[in-house]
Amino acid sequence: MTISVYPQHEEPAAAPEGKRPKTHPYDFSILRSLRKAQGFTIADIAQASGISTAVISRIERNQAVPELDTLSRLGKAF
Repeated sequence: MTISVYPQHEEPAAAPEGKRPKTHPYDFSILRSLRKAQGFTIADIAQASGISTAVISRIERNQAVPELDTLSRLGKAF
């Protein structure tokens, strides 16, 4: 499976009522789908990658944009 983190070239849709709009053009929610499909918890990925559960959760919810090093560590954990 290939995961692309390149921005889409279309305008993001308006955020649903009560939700914050994305503040960056990347969508990292695919990480949550991938993690769940493989049966991992956030704690499993945190332990394997050395990244805190809070940071992983924020990345999965598109509330944080990870550095390249962080993405590399997450990729190795999967």
